[in-house]
Amino acid sequence: MGSGCGLMDHVQTQIGYAMTIAVISVVAYLLIGLGLSIWIVLPIGAALCVAALLI
Repeated sequence: MGSGCGLMDHVQTQIGYAMTIAVISVVAYLLIGLGLSIWIVLPIGAALCVAALLI
């Protein structure tokens, strides 16, 4: 381990970020599946990802 961080420590610190992006991705996928244009959903999803990481 180069960083000295154990596997479970890494998972515990990153799970919040991963789940946030997963939820945004699922919502975007469902919106596209319901017929919204990908050209509308893609920028909204990207903006939500950036906003989630900055908050």
